[in-house]
Amino acid sequence: MALIIGDGFANIYGGTALKDEIYGAGGNDILINTAKADKLFGGDDDDTLILNIAGAIGHGDAGQDNLTAVSGSIAYGDDGADTLSGAGLLYGGADNDLLVGTGDLGNTLDGGLGRDVMFGGYFSYGGLGDDVVTGALQNFGGDGNDVLTLIDMPTFRVSAYGGAGDDTIFGSDKGDFIADTSGANLIYANGGNDTASGGSDADTIYGGAGSDHVYGYGGDDSLDLGSGDDKGHGGNGDDVIYGGDGNDRITGDAGNDRLYGGADADSLIGGQGDDVLEGGAGVDRLTGGGGNDVFVFASVSDIGLGAASDQITDFTSGTDKIDLSALGALHFIDMAVFGHVAGEVRFDLVSQTVQIDVDGNGVADAEIQLATGVIAAGDFNF
Repeated sequence: MALIIGDGFANIYGGTALKDEIYGAGGNDILINTAKADKLFGGDDDDTLILNIAGAIGHGDAGQDNLTAVSGSIAYGDDGADTLSGAGLLYGGADNDLLVGTGDLGNTLDGGLGRDVMFGGYFSYGGLGDDVVTGALQNFGGDGNDVLTLIDMPTFRVSAYGGAGDDTIFGSDKGDFIADTSGANLIYANGGNDTASGGSDADTIYGGAGSDHVYGYGGDDSLDLGSGDDKGHGGNGDDVIYGGDGNDRITGDAGNDRLYGGADADSLIGGQGDDVLEGGAGVDRLTGGGGNDVFVFASVSDIGLGAASDQITDFTSGTDKIDLSALGALHFIDMAVFGHVAGEVRFDLVSQTVQIDVDGNGVADAEIQLATGVIAAGDFNF
């Protein structure tokens, strides 16, 4: 092994036919490994290290260094705002670094300390600090308030893991896997059939296009499932979930949740807690679960008629409420027949339906299917 040490000035150093250790010392040096997998140390000042043989190791040391590493080599920026690129293992170290990978198998980017910016890579990890991570196959924010952006991969499902901090994650237009652990996170899953989940705090998640699976987990979350036949789970906390377009299945889980089905035929399940369920347009199936639940109907067309009407599967008289306040002036006539008076609401025991005559023509304009034999005037909000 040859030991090569610089003279403190700006020089160009290359290795011998042996496996060398090359030290730039002071000055803006250029260090290149040539015949063997050398160890390169930039030293002080702003150095350039070129690792072009697998097994080579380079340390930028102090200064704003530029390191290039082929596959199988390892580059360490160390102190200073460094730039690292290539298909090898890239470690930024301290300060605010720029890391650019190729995405080859084994191409790992690790920002380390500081506010790092990272592009590409097979595996990218922001580390400590508020980092920007873009375009890797697997993207990890680490600690800090990070921004992660996924790009389309033709044959792979890309993933993003936010980690600690208040992160912002942008999905690709393919089917991504997105997860976070803690912090008030903002997630845009975008196109494709995605799986997106928040963490222990209050998260905001937009499913976007595609048939997505969206999970809030802990905290008071806001979930917008977007278009497509989606599945949404609020988890613990008082969550708000919007189904959007498509035949969605929405579950509030624990907490006092507000569930909105949106367009098309949705299934809403409140779970534990005092929940508010509004099916919206389409033939919806509403299940309150435990607690004092409120079933909201915003229009006659939302409710439907006959086989095309909404259903409440577990209405409990004296505990739950049916909110028809948006339909105008209404009054309950129990099981009496319609008397050609506008705004009459009756319960039909045979069909187990709440029937509503808005215009007073003696014919139901809307029906709500129930699975109960008892309902009273006090069960309504008019």
